[in-house]
Amino acid sequence: MFFFKKNIQIVSTVNEVNIHTASSRQDNAIRTTLTLIDNAGKPYVHQRLKITTYRHKLAVNKTTLKTDEQGSATLQYPVTFSQKQRTVFLKGEAYFDVTKKKKTPFIVRTDKYDIEVLGTQFDVDAYPDQTAFETTLMKGSVKVTSQHFPEQTITLKPHHKAYVKDGQLAVTKVNDFTPYRWKEGLICFKDEPFQTIMEDFEKYYGIRIIINNKKVLKYSYNGKFRQADGIDYALRVLQRDIHFKYEKANDEEIIYIN
Repeated sequence: MFFFKKNIQIVSTVNEVNIHTASSRQDNAIRTTLTLIDNAGKPYVHQRLKITTYRHKLAVNKTTLKTDEQGSATLQYPVTFSQKQRTVFLKGEAYFDVTKKKKTPFIVRTDKYDIEVLGTQFDVDAYPDQTAFETTLMKGSVKVTSQHFPEQTITLKPHHKAYVKDGQLAVTKVNDFTPYRWKEGLICFKDEPFQTIMEDFEKYYGIRIIINNKKVLKYSYNGKFRQADGIDYALRVLQRDIHFKYEKANDEEIIYIN
């Protein structure tokens, strides 16, 4: 474990100013303690969690946080929630199982949209550097609101997903929830093209995959893998149905599909 201090600027809706940070690395995650002051000059403390592995569970309303190959997923939250609302700030994808408190709504703030709930289970996919945004509701009810266009508001029912289409919020029904089993450590595919599967493997295992054998691109695949079984196991399973060979670069950060 190590600690370091640095001065940074925090951007938020109440003009918060960072006055001190202390970070530690443990459990495949970097935790940063942020001591902030509000407009009234009152100090308060936030925790910022940046995960360095694909999946990480934390005890903030049973949240499971997922990152991409760059390890860019972060969740910022107060050490103690206020009595008026529970607000967290998400960059990346996370699954939330929120304890129901009618008088204390739970709000997930992303780069462009806010998701407000009372008690529910839902998945949010909102990376700041990507145009895509999705909120998928498993249980309960959530309200999704655009920060830049507050008139864009959608209330979701269970088994529905909010997403962005042509700059507007839209809703579609969700019939297959297997893609959200990532929180269980499962990588699931349903009629997915080989190219898409390799792109997902890049994300899950933090590697680069180069496809030299273009014949494999015509295949699709159904199945699931445990992430803990590793990339070699997953590729060997695929080889049972799709003819290809693979080799790793010396540093094992690049895999070639031949």
